[in-house]
Amino acid sequence: MSQLKFIFLLSFCFGSAGAQPDPQDILFETEMARIKQARSDEELRFDEQTANCYRRFAVNDCLRELKVRQRKAMEDLQRQEISINEQQRKRSGAEQLRRIDEKSSSEALKEAENRRNEAMRSHKERLQSQEQKKADLIKAQDERSRTVSETKAMAISPHTPEARAVERKAFEEKQRMAIEKQAKREREALEKKPSSVRTLPVPP
Repeated sequence: MSQLKFIFLLSFCFGSAGAQPDPQDILFETEMARIKQARSDEELRFDEQTANCYRRFAVNDCLRELKVRQRKAMEDLQRQEISINEQQRKRSGAEQLRRIDEKSSSEALKEAENRRNEAMRSHKERLQSQEQKKADLIKAQDERSRTVSETKAMAISPHTPEARAVERKAFEEKQRMAIEKQAKREREALEKKPSSVRTLPVPP
């Protein structure tokens, strides 16, 4: 049975059951099954020919030629399998892109609109929060500045008890230093003044 007839037969069977399989999927499965069967047949043929080689006189030459033929056959089947898998991957990728395009429908646009609105709302809330923090910071700075100004005003005002106490203490300290300085000058003057008492000569 040719591959085309086999595909039509499978399509008819699935169609009668109410399903609509993709012909490309059927072709892929058919090709993979064919390669699997060909590989199994090649392995079976290799085993049979290996047994025949042992019945001959030149066993090693027979086995060597047999292995070369089997390797070529297996490599050919592997190339076919790789090619079919590559085609299937490309088809799957194209199908995925098509589904992505279909998803860009009114529902997808609506979801995008909702996400955009949510992002704008979050951005607005962040801006409001930043403005509130800025206002609180300015208010706190103003309160600190006012407190510092009041403290400085109290410190330099001469009418407060604290200011008068500081001035009185400074005045007393100046007087004490002046008295000590005067006493020091008098002491130094006495030390520099020559003595008027003459010393008597020591008797011989």
